[in-house]
Amino acid sequence: MSKLDIRIRSKPHAGSFREAIMTLTGSLNATTTPKFEKEMASLLATRPQRIVLETAALEHIHGEVLETLCNAHREQRRHDGEFLIVNKHPLVESIQIHTSEVDGVQVVKLGGHLDIRGVGRVEADFLRVFESPSPKVVIDLSTADSLSSLGIRMLLQGIKNATARGGRILICNPAPPVSSALETAGLGQFVARGDEHDIVAALLP
Repeated sequence: MSKLDIRIRSKPHAGSFREAIMTLTGSLNATTTPKFEKEMASLLATRPQRIVLETAALEHIHGEVLETLCNAHREQRRHDGEFLIVNKHPLVESIQIHTSEVDGVQVVKLGGHLDIRGVGRVEADFLRVFESPSPKVVIDLSTADSLSSLGIRMLLQGIKNATARGGRILICNPAPPVSSALETAGLGQFVARGDEHDIVAALLP
């Protein structure tokens, strides 16, 4: 059975400055993520000036936990606090973008975590795809592990740009967590499933 060990300690500083260090060991998967979310919520409620999250000892990070990390970052900023991730697990920052053309249709493959860092790294390249007249674009999210509110915003901007130029767009084969986020955001109408070449053909005259 997968296990997650969470150790929280305070680092002394001069004056009233409070820093809390949370070290994670084991696996952040669907089973252990609720435990992490509960511990993080309790820690955030104490409002330390700085929270440092150590993730190097993690064996696995479930994609959906990235949203929890983004929420923790936003919560800290609300009271001018800091939220830092150190000794990062590779999955925390993993994001890939690959573009190709099939029969005049642009195919954009986004893999990894579309979180606050991931979107920041790929947004400019992603939106550049929609600058041509009447763009026809397939967005392949089959290898995307998570989709944050910033990722939704990026997709919406792409759809808006394509529509303004008389183009069309389809989102291809999202994994269940990503598909759920798309449905919640009202983007289910753009989701298509099946063979990529068949989806490309659906955008052709």
